Amino acid sequence: MTFKSWLMMQSKRQDPVGALARDVRKDRAWPPTQDLVKLRQHMMKRGAADDARAALDEAYAEYQKQGNRQRPSGIG
Repeated sequence: MTFKSWLMMQSKRQDPVGALARDVRKDRAWPPTQDLVKLRQHMMKRGAADDARAALDEAYAEYQKQGNRQRPSGIG
């Protein structure tokens, strides 16, 4: 499962990860990558607040903890 697919399944959560999921759902320019660095860079370019970037880190750690692994860049 891709990170974005996993994240979309979190959209009903009432926490920062859920808020991130709802924001990503609206972001038509969200990069098609599994690369956390590239995802952070995208958020910084879009002016994301520190807490939104922290939510990305939290979500990605949770995603990986559930057995998902990073795939090569560009696959997403």
